Amino acid sequence: PPGHSLALVGRGTNASDFEWRFATSDSPGQLNSAQAVTEDEEVVVAGTCSDNLKNQDEVDVDCGGSTCGACAWINELHYENTGTDTGEFVEVVSKVQDLSGYTIVLYDGGSKKVYNSAPLGEGTSAGGVWVQAVYVGMRDGVDGVALVDRTNAVVEFLSYEGSFTAEEGPANGMTSTDIVVFESGSTPPGHSLALVGRGTNASDFEWRFATPDSPGQL
Repeated sequence: PPGHSLALVGRGTNASDFEWRFATSDSPGQLNSAQAVTEDEEVVVAGTCSDNLKNQDEVDVDCGGSTCGACAWINELHYENTGTDTGEFVEVVSKVQDLSGYTIVLYDGGSKKVYNSAPLGEGTSAGGVWVQAVYVGMRDGVDGVALVDRTNAVVEFLSYEGSFTAEEGPANGMTSTDIVVFESGSTPPGHSLALVGRGTNASDFEWRFATPDSPGQL
């Protein structure tokens, strides 16, 4: 019929994005009625804690920040045993292999100040997480252990034989969380305090007393 035509229809920015249709109402000098010359609308996909991407406000891939669980946590420690203390260590479990830039910072509960520290590095794969242990001299009595990330933010600030508020260092002004269980001069060498249970975050586990130690292993 008069007033009809052959015309491209569809949506896109190039001729190849459209297709020819027969006998549409003509529109000489104007875009065709079933045609839009434009970029496709951007599809925004919300980030998750299991998408294998560092998004949202995550510290590392799929961990840290306000939404996902912490990237790492203190999992086991040993500080006192019968006789001369030996093999003192702090073990860390992480959801990422490389914890370069993370640090274990030790606090004296009496002075409330830092007395020792040790850097972390790459962990050993263990069932979907990574594990590493740092051997570092630790004091007996009411003392604390802080896990500090590469931005100098405190991930955890734990203590044994009591709690206290730190007065310097990365945990300055923070009150430690007492793990309740503790070692003593009667703890056999080769034992430790460790998290036990089943889960994916530190809060899923609980601290237990004097288990045979396993530094660097779950």
